[in-house]
Amino acid sequence: MAGVRPRRSGAFRLAVVGGGPRATYALERLAMTAGRLRGGRLEVHVYELAGEFGAGMVHSVTQSRTSYLNRAAVQIGFAADPTVTGAEPLRAPEDRPTLHEWCRRRFEETGDPAFDLESTDAPKRHQHGLALREMFDRYAAELRQVPGVTVALHPEEVTDLVPTEDGRLDVVSTGGAHCTADQVLLVTGHSSNSGSDLAGPTAYLEFSRRTGAVYIPSAYPLKENLAALTLTPDSVVGCAGLGLTAIDEILHLT
Repeated sequence: MAGVRPRRSGAFRLAVVGGGPRATYALERLAMTAGRLRGGRLEVHVYELAGEFGAGMVHSVTQSRTSYLNRAAVQIGFAADPTVTGAEPLRAPEDRPTLHEWCRRRFEETGDPAFDLESTDAPKRHQHGLALREMFDRYAAELRQVPGVTVALHPEEVTDLVPTEDGRLDVVSTGGAHCTADQVLLVTGHSSNSGSDLAGPTAYLEFSRRTGAVYIPSAYPLKENLAALTLTPDSVVGCAGLGLTAIDEILHLT
């Protein structure tokens, strides 16, 4: 296949599809256990559609400032802790801060009152994204310091996984096939489809064509996707569902 690099002798290739929070957690565990390679070679390829490594699109650092998480800051972490069964070795407590602790440190460093959070406060999405990006970069740097380990970041969308004759997978992206992977970790999080072949979205599309209403199948990123709405005080906006995304939309639009 064009664009596929030949496998390097002895190197195990892991492709991580999706570069958001779960990819950050995966790199954290890899960084803590890569010492077990004992002379082996590992290639890690991370693909992130939005190019927002660590945060992903939903927790982008450019997220609307009205978008909150539905967890208290103290409930969010970035590394395995003693509550995770069989996750040893663990980082020292000071090296695995909660989002609350990370925000407090940021407040002490910058004096920015936006990071002056109490442990029970709900943090904003972009704050989570800032912390995730920092942690992702830290874990990727740790991995790169391990002899025999490389980490490649691809700001592209993966469009296909093609099985090979030897049981691996060619990872095909919008820029071509970057690697043939021994294993692929799919952590795409808030993904979306066109929905044109599904009953519900088809009805929305038909309603949109019939009435001239704007149909937006996926809200994120809010600033870009909801910009298609030209709203006046008497506009009517319908949200299919009333979860956290709907709350994000309502807060952003109002």
